[in-house]
Amino acid sequence: MMRWTSGVGLLLVNVVSGGAASPADVAAVFPPNTLFYAELNTPAEVAPQIAALVKGTPLEESIPFLHAKKNVAKSLHELQAQQELAEWALWLSPEGLAEMGKLKGIAVGLMGFSDQGKPEWSLAILTGDSPAAGLAARAFLTTRTTLREVGKVGTVPIFQHKAPATKPDPTTGQPTLDPGHKPSEGHYEPTFAYTPGLFVAGTSKNAIAPLLERFAGSLANTLLSQPSFTAAAADYRQPGLFFFVNSPNLLAQLDEAGRKRTALYESEFLAWVRIVASQKAVPWLAGRVQFRDDGVALTIGLALDSSQKSLLRDVLADSAAPSDWLHHAAKSASWAVAMKFPENNRSDTLVGFLDSFAKAQGVLGKLPSDYLQDAENKHKLPLRDELLAAIRGATMVRTRLPELPKDAKALPLLVLHLSDAKAAAHWEAGMPKLISTIAGDEPAQPAIESIGDVTVFALPSTGLPWKSAVYYARRKTVFVVGQDRQQVATAVVANAASSLLGAAPPREFTVDKPAVVGLFALGELLGMIDIPQSVITGTPSDSLIPPPPMPAAGPTRGQLQKDLDQARAAFWKAFDPLPPARLTVRRQGERLTVELFQPGLQHGSLTPVITAAFDWLEKWYHLNPRRPQGLPTSPFYRQ
Repeated sequence: MMRWTSGVGLLLVNVVSGGAASPADVAAVFPPNTLFYAELNTPAEVAPQIAALVKGTPLEESIPFLHAKKNVAKSLHELQAQQELAEWALWLSPEGLAEMGKLKGIAVGLMGFSDQGKPEWSLAILTGDSPAAGLAARAFLTTRTTLREVGKVGTVPIFQHKAPATKPDPTTGQPTLDPGHKPSEGHYEPTFAYTPGLFVAGTSKNAIAPLLERFAGSLANTLLSQPSFTAAAADYRQPGLFFFVNSPNLLAQLDEAGRKRTALYESEFLAWVRIVASQKAVPWLAGRVQFRDDGVALTIGLALDSSQKSLLRDVLADSAAPSDWLHHAAKSASWAVAMKFPENNRSDTLVGFLDSFAKAQGVLGKLPSDYLQDAENKHKLPLRDELLAAIRGATMVRTRLPELPKDAKALPLLVLHLSDAKAAAHWEAGMPKLISTIAGDEPAQPAIESIGDVTVFALPSTGLPWKSAVYYARRKTVFVVGQDRQQVATAVVANAASSLLGAAPPREFTVDKPAVVGLFALGELLGMIDIPQSVITGTPSDSLIPPPPMPAAGPTRGQLQKDLDQARAAFWKAFDPLPPARLTVRRQGERLTVELFQPGLQHGSLTPVITAAFDWLEKWYHLNPRRPQGLPTSPFYRQ
């Protein structure tokens, strides 16, 4: 008994005191060439803020919530999913958040790409003053039967999941464990290590080795010595979630990694980044997520290189968007963005912006600039000199269209704010010629309809890439184009009382004259983010990976997939009661700042979202049960 007690005491002393000589800054264990870095900065300050966020929700007291779900489970398969949910809930419990506040640092980094073009990720946790964190790390590495030592970094052993090696018993022929077999290191597998004060996890030994070496003090160069990181940290590294992107190197390595894997890394976000700023035009990108004013704010800052051409600089030059332009967006809209265009060189800037938008949407053929040139040549339309030059700004609105043809593509409703009423009349007169150029046909005679006191014009969908009719109307200095006649008629008149913005603009829209202002339904915005298919549906995107085995009895995989799709849709829908998130974009010199603030998140308002999120997770785990080898599981993990 005395020997056991002494052993436990020595273990706890080692866990508590082992981090005494560790780096005080988690960024100090990452190398200077880290491509993407994100950390939970100052956990002691952030943990109470997260606790306030989940107060009044099922996560504040998860035991009855989880047991209520267990009570309605219909199979062992569903109970297994409940176990996965419980592991997630533990980290956001009051006890879990209290321990998180004792940590010295938590960070994740993209270290580069493997020889096969796969991303090399690493996670570092400085356990700091949390004995529970160190004990949890030891327990994880010692109690998992599938974790085996496969090598060392210095004197620190590293571990990977390995199936037990077996050999036939010479007497019975039955498989028995082979104690002499030494597991070999996998070159791209979940990899873990712990040394007192630091727990690391990554995609390979190569991903975590730089962290262990810097923690041991053997390498001096760290991310803290990188000039662009230092510049970004000075403005954005504050309590909350801080992130940094070495954008020129990341884009270059993404291209090289795509060639190695014979499939380019592509997403709409990356397309926008490449289009609005050349690879060298943005030296770095950084930002933070902070809890404030009963909500959460995401701030993104971009440094602009004055020696490089950038569409961002051109579009946002000396512009300030009036917030009342958002009064053209009805309350039913899912998002609306208003921006003012520069006075100088406006036509060329707008053409570049339109081309960029088309490219980001995946257009590979003719661009808007090509159609504009065709219209000028064929119909003698003064597009650049008069029509485009008269656009002071625009409001784009994502409406919930009542109906479209089956194969039509939904487009934002566009509100143009023009210099005078004469310019609006010119746009109305020139629209049939412009649309006919896009359709590759002769100008059609528009149909005319009166909706209230607004005259709405309609052009057929024949030959148009988006395969739906075009409706347009004007009122004074406003010209509106859309895919629904009623919405066009409504948008042409600014109505504060019935708008998404309402009568009084928020403070963010009136301070420092933002170049862009916008409102977003958060569920709609999150639904627009590029998420891997394996996360959304549970279906592996790599066809070489077979689906997990299903239970012998119970719902089919097709039925579970349908349940998962419905749960995902319900999750996005659960955000609807929240007030719209507020977007602002400001440019000050060679710095561009984007902020998205979501108000009204405390006092239990997240309960429907959390409940829907757990339901989505549960359905995901139904479709993707825990692997028999005991690999980590979550919707964000791929075997």
